[in-house]
Amino acid sequence: MSMSSFVTRAASVFAEDALVSCARYGLVPEAIMAGLTPDFGFPRWLQELSRGDTGTIRPDERPVLLETPSGVLRGTERDGLRIFRGVRYAQETSGARRFAPPEPVPAWDDVYDATRYGSVVVQPGAEETEDGLFLNVWAPAGGEGLPVFVFVHGGAFLFGAGSLHLYESSRLAASGIVVVTINYRLQSPGFFPSQTTLDLYGTTGNWGLLDVLCALRWVRKHIAAFGGDPQRVTLGGQSAGAFAISAMISSPLARGLFRQAILQSGGLGSMPAAAPQTGGDCARNIRLARTVLAKVGLEDTREGLQRLRELSPSEILALQPELDDIMPPQSKIFWPVFDGGLLPLRPRAALRAGRLNRVRLLFGSTTDEVSFFIPPTATEAQYRTLLRGSLGVRAEEALARYPVNREADAHARCCAFANAAGIRAGMFPYADALAGMGEAVYAYRFDGMDPLLRRTPVGVPHAADLKFVFHNHLDEALADAVEMQNVWTNFIKHGDPNEGAPISAKWLPYTKEARHEMKLGRGSKMEPIYQGELIDFVSRLFDETEDAGA
Repeated sequence: MSMSSFVTRAASVFAEDALVSCARYGLVPEAIMAGLTPDFGFPRWLQELSRGDTGTIRPDERPVLLETPSGVLRGTERDGLRIFRGVRYAQETSGARRFAPPEPVPAWDDVYDATRYGSVVVQPGAEETEDGLFLNVWAPAGGEGLPVFVFVHGGAFLFGAGSLHLYESSRLAASGIVVVTINYRLQSPGFFPSQTTLDLYGTTGNWGLLDVLCALRWVRKHIAAFGGDPQRVTLGGQSAGAFAISAMISSPLARGLFRQAILQSGGLGSMPAAAPQTGGDCARNIRLARTVLAKVGLEDTREGLQRLRELSPSEILALQPELDDIMPPQSKIFWPVFDGGLLPLRPRAALRAGRLNRVRLLFGSTTDEVSFFIPPTATEAQYRTLLRGSLGVRAEEALARYPVNREADAHARCCAFANAAGIRAGMFPYADALAGMGEAVYAYRFDGMDPLLRRTPVGVPHAADLKFVFHNHLDEALADAVEMQNVWTNFIKHGDPNEGAPISAKWLPYTKEARHEMKLGRGSKMEPIYQGELIDFVSRLFDETEDAGA
């Protein structure tokens, strides 16, 4: 199946044609789509977020060879940039390599063709291949010692690929940055846990995160050949990608592999709300996985693992828990696990103990993160479900403080809580810990309006910032896009949004004592933290619940 055909069926969690798949997991309620007519532009916006790139060589691209530590790559060059697509960074993950840490690719003798994107990892709508651990590189020709940006895509750990056209990185690379986008294992192939694999490998349920780690090690070894400096790596990601980046900040296995991080709309500190029944606790995840295995007649043993490795990719995708009391955008699939290996501790405990990798940090979210996940007809019962799934026995405390009333109806309460608890609150523990260690930290809230969304009721939703960061599918003269990309390139190059390309407003560092963020777009300016009171409230409940071992 071609990349374009794959994307038409289901490229990411936001793809219009993937809404049937999304509905299976409780994402993007039908009521949202029913209220949006084509002239609103929302369907086109979704398509732009999920459009694939077939990797067809443009007429103005010419072949170029590059010597790397593992062998010679054949890529292409145009407009002063060298592009290498579909570079394999780890071996195929089928058979004995399924549910196992990725294995690096050995050196090769022949010239490796890196002119077209590789296949995507197995997911609904994609071809049934488990040979999808590829990355793509955009690099200024003739560069040396350049800063490096490694980007991890989002998609709720459900869908996505580093080769979506949204992440085409020519504009970022043209500013003097080496950009790398990656694929990593998703859904059950990426996050299915078991006691057997924990015993075998010392880690479990984090196969997709181990892929990200493997890609970072590949960058450390190879990026100098592309003109990048392995000591100047910024690791960034959006949504599920941001959760993955926060895991790398928390993991001792990633120490020294990157110096800066960018979290866009996500962090492991929000696991109680984002994946309340599946994420986090290792023992609970293993018990849940055993109930899934029992339904297909398998046990959590070495023999059961061997039989799992003989199933087809589609059968593996079907190994998902059946969960109740979940309210979108909460996840119904297996998510990362605090397994004592890759992630030794729960994130909040690890951060309070100073068990993290010291990096400079840029973090933030959009104004209306969850606007197209929550149905306009949301009820108080659904609000209670959202609170109960996120806070357990502490839900009543939240309901008493933030009730459904004339001041805020059920839809408003659901949106506010899911935004604060499921996304924003997950990043602030990292910001507080790193700032407290003397690292430079900067916060933002993206409030730029995509022209396609001006007539929609969704405002500035989840993923609205991506087109601005990569400056794709937008008018070249759109000031907010120029501003956003300048901020990103300044931070990647200098660790400071203020240094380098011109921006419209001066950024102040974030500290726990001086909590402010830059409102980016529609008149950029520093403001107090958006939803600060609610973020503090849910963070306290998360901390107390984690301390109680719940």
